Order: sequence, then C-alpha cells, then structure tokens
Amino acid sequence: MEYWGNGLYAWKNGVTGIGENQMNNLIAAQSSVMIFDGTLVDENTGSGTTEYNLSLSDLYDLFSVSGQSTIGRVELEIKKYGSGSNLTLQIMHGTPPNGEVLKEITYPAKLFSDGYISLPVDLSGLSAGSYWFVLKQSGDSINHLRWVGEADQYETKHFRVFANTTGTFALRHAIYGENAMTRIDYDSSGLITEIWRWLPAPDGDWMICEGMFPTYQNGVVVRWEVF
Repeated sequence: MEYWGNGLYAWKNGVTGIGENQMNNLIAAQSSVMIFDGTLVDENTGSGTTEYNLSLSDLYDLFSVSGQSTIGRVELEIKKYGSGSNLTLQIMHGTPPNGEVLKEITYPAKLFSDGYISLPVDLSGLSAGSYWFVLKQSGDSINHLRWVGEADQYETKHFRVFANTTGTFALRHAIYGENAMTRIDYDSSGLITEIWRWLPAPDGDWMICEGMFPTYQNGVVVRWEVF
C-alpha cells in the first residue's frame, strides 16, 4: 500500500513506484494448497546402478496415471555433486521434447542432497494414461545433480508419484500463492527433522531458501535453527 496525502491507495503501474501486480498480490488473499503424503500412483525403484548427469543433457522418464487424476508430489532419487544446481521439472503429455508441458517448476539447489527427495507438484485434471518427467539440463561439470537409475537409460530412472490425497495424513508440503513452497521431512518415529521453505524473485533468482531444524526436549520442539 502507498499513502498519498490522507488516502490509502493500491499500487498502479506508471503511477506508483512498484508494479501493481507484485504489490497488489502481496496484500491480497492468496490461494494455497496443502499436500499430504498421498496415494502412490506409480513408481520405479531399484538398486541404482547408474547415475544420469543433468549437466550434460535433459533427462526423461515415463510414468502412468490410472485411478487418480492428480499429482500432489513426486519423489526422485537424486545424487548431488559439488554445490549441486537448481532443478527444473516438467510434467509433459506426449513424447519429449515436443509434448505438451502441463506443469513446470524450478526447485533451488539448496534443497538437494543424496537420496529420494519429495518435491511438490500440485497438478490436477489428468486423464488415465502415460506422462513424462522432463528434468532440464543444468549445472556444470563440478556442480550438478544426477538422477539415479538402472543401466538401461529408457524408463529406468528412480521415482515415485503420489496423488494429491491425504494418505496417512502426514503433511509433506504447502504451496502459497503458487510460488512460495515448503517441504517437511520426518524421521522414522514421525518427528519433524527439518522444514524447508523457498520463494523466488520475479526474475527467477532464489531470494529465500532456508531450512529450519528443530531441537527437541521430551518429544517437544523447544528451538528452531535456520540454515
């Protein structure tokens, strides 16, 4: 909001100093979605004999949707080299690279370590059939991510796809205003081990990406440390 004289006004392009879309969205109510663990839709797992380097090319793999019409989140098995890189994920209908992109999301490098990582997608209105993961090329020879899979590069990379259903009611992600996202990780006993939150700037740079790590006393969180 800006104050002109005694009045309160919204931002407007060419009149106020900050763009109307950015600031009016900031002060208005924003849509949000909560993503729980969800119902498993499809998966491909294995011993992980091969790593596919995202700094060399785009990477693809095929998955299927049958009894569900949504994707709430996906889990990909990733290995990080150096400081890693941002990951841009597309969900595509039709064979890459010329299929229809149904969803494209970029996740910041800071989120990634080695192993399966849960990533929010929030895609609805799907028909039963086959779809593609497309991981866009990123990083360099030192700092990059690799998608773990098996020796045959076709339809062998490791993933799990979950519908946007409650599942066991364990909250995994929240999305606020489409761009602001969180991820919640748990240990085997169900206690939260960390919460990640991230928010990009309009030019795509990551202005906020931080992890919050709890300290417990007698099963109760008494402190959060931000990394």
